[in-house]
Amino acid sequence: MRIRNVEEQQRVLKERILLVSKTFVEQRERATKEIQELQKKVIKLTSEMERVQEILKNATEQLNKTTRQEELLTLQRQVDMMRAHGSY
Repeated sequence: MRIRNVEEQQRVLKERILLVSKTFVEQRERATKEIQELQKKVIKLTSEMERVQEILKNATEQLNKTTRQEELLTLQRQVDMMRAHGSY
Protein backbone atom coordinates (compact mmCIF):
# COMPACT_ATOMS: atom_id res chain seq x y z
CA MET A 1 0.00 0.00 0.00
CA ARG A 2 2.80 2.38 0.88
CA ILE A 3 4.51 1.75 -2.47
CA ARG A 4 1.27 2.54 -4.31
CA ASN A 5 0.95 5.84 -2.48
CA VAL A 6 4.49 6.76 -3.35
CA GLU A 7 3.94 5.74 -6.99
CA GLU A 8 0.73 7.79 -7.11
CA GLN A 9 2.48 10.81 -5.62
CA GLN A 10 5.27 10.42 -8.18
CA ARG A 11 2.73 10.20 -11.00
CA VAL A 12 0.89 13.31 -9.78
CA LEU A 13 4.18 15.15 -9.33
CA LYS A 14 5.29 14.14 -12.83
CA GLU A 15 2.01 15.41 -14.31
CA ARG A 16 2.38 18.71 -12.49
CA ILE A 17 5.96 19.09 -13.68
CA LEU A 18 4.89 18.39 -17.25
CA LEU A 19 2.04 20.87 -16.97
CA VAL A 20 4.34 23.55 -15.53
CA SER A 21 6.90 22.86 -18.25
CA LYS A 22 4.26 23.09 -20.96
CA THR A 23 2.90 26.32 -19.51
CA PHE A 24 6.42 27.75 -19.28
CA VAL A 25 7.16 26.89 -22.92
CA GLU A 26 3.86 28.42 -24.08
CA GLN A 27 4.48 31.61 -22.11
CA ARG A 28 8.03 31.84 -23.44
CA GLU A 29 6.75 31.44 -27.01
CA ARG A 30 4.12 34.15 -26.47
CA ALA A 31 6.70 36.44 -24.92
CA THR A 32 9.07 35.84 -27.83
CA LYS A 33 6.34 36.67 -30.34
CA GLU A 34 5.41 39.82 -28.43
CA ILE A 35 9.05 40.90 -28.32
CA GLN A 36 9.38 40.34 -32.07
CA GLU A 37 6.24 42.38 -32.71
CA LEU A 38 7.52 45.17 -30.47
CA GLN A 39 10.85 45.13 -32.29
CA LYS A 40 9.02 45.49 -35.62
CA LYS A 41 7.02 48.40 -34.21
CA VAL A 42 10.17 50.09 -32.90
CA ILE A 43 11.81 49.74 -36.32
CA LYS A 44 8.71 51.17 -38.01
CA LEU A 45 8.44 54.05 -35.53
CA THR A 46 12.14 54.81 -35.91
CA SER A 47 11.74 54.93 -39.67
CA GLU A 48 8.69 57.17 -39.40
CA MET A 49 10.49 59.44 -36.94
CA GLU A 50 13.43 59.76 -39.34
CA ARG A 51 11.00 60.65 -42.16
CA VAL A 52 9.33 63.29 -39.98
CA GLN A 53 12.72 64.72 -39.03
CA GLU A 54 13.67 64.94 -42.71
CA ILE A 55 10.37 66.63 -43.54
CA LEU A 56 10.87 69.12 -40.71
CA LYS A 57 14.42 69.78 -41.85
CA ASN A 58 13.25 70.46 -45.39
CA ALA A 59 10.39 72.63 -44.16
CA THR A 60 12.78 74.63 -41.98
CA GLU A 61 15.16 75.12 -44.88
CA GLN A 62 12.32 76.30 -47.12
CA LEU A 63 11.07 78.62 -44.39
CA ASN A 64 14.56 80.06 -43.96
CA LYS A 65 14.84 80.61 -47.72
CA THR A 66 11.43 82.29 -47.80
CA THR A 67 12.34 84.47 -44.81
CA ARG A 68 15.61 85.53 -46.47
CA GLN A 69 13.78 86.34 -49.70
CA GLU A 70 11.22 88.42 -47.82
CA GLU A 71 14.00 90.25 -45.97
CA LEU A 72 15.74 90.96 -49.26
CA LEU A 73 12.50 92.21 -50.78
CA THR A 74 11.94 94.46 -47.77
CA LEU A 75 15.47 95.84 -48.06
CA GLN A 76 15.02 96.33 -51.80
CA ARG A 77 11.79 98.27 -51.18
CA GLN A 78 13.55 100.45 -48.63
CA VAL A 79 16.39 101.14 -51.06
CA ASP A 80 13.87 101.91 -53.81
CA MET A 81 12.02 104.29 -51.48
CA MET A 82 15.28 106.02 -50.57
CA ARG A 83 16.19 106.37 -54.25
CA ALA A 84 12.74 107.72 -55.04
CA HIS A 85 13.14 110.39 -52.37
CA GLY A 86 16.66 111.18 -53.51
CA SER A 87 18.20 110.14 -50.22
CA TYR A 88 20.47 107.58 -51.78
